[in-house]
Amino acid sequence: MADSNTHFIRPKYLTEEYFTKMRQVRDLVHVMTGMLQSPDETPASARTKLRNLPPDDLHHLAKFSAVSTVYLLLKEIGDPAVPGLLIRLRDSDSVEERVAIMKLLGELRASVARSLLQKLAVDANPEIQKAAQQALQALDK
Repeated sequence: MADSNTHFIRPKYLTEEYFTKMRQVRDLVHVMTGMLQSPDETPASARTKLRNLPPDDLHHLAKFSAVSTVYLLLKEIGDPAVPGLLIRLRDSDSVEERVAIMKLLGELRASVARSLLQKLAVDANPEIQKAAQQALQALDK
């Protein structure tokens, strides 16, 4: 009996432009991490280009979240990276990549929560101050 899954149907978003952008991001990651030498790029310039990717292209960078330098770069980018990380988390088949993304999302959310609680800890309302300080203490445990 012939295998009925012999044809691959490419989802609409997997265009040639998508793959071109993915290859560009991959090459920049490889230059940044020292895996690729390029006469046109330095690790610093590649890092700057990756840091300045538009939010719609951050899911390409999220594919490399298991690489420690990319993980740190995504952490530095912060909240703008979250939608791309969620897309990558949904689409990835790599356990290592998914674990790295989940860990990063947890760290990003914890830092946002801590930042908001620190602002509330100096609120004019003493009840809000007390609740925020208690929440901060709970985070520190």
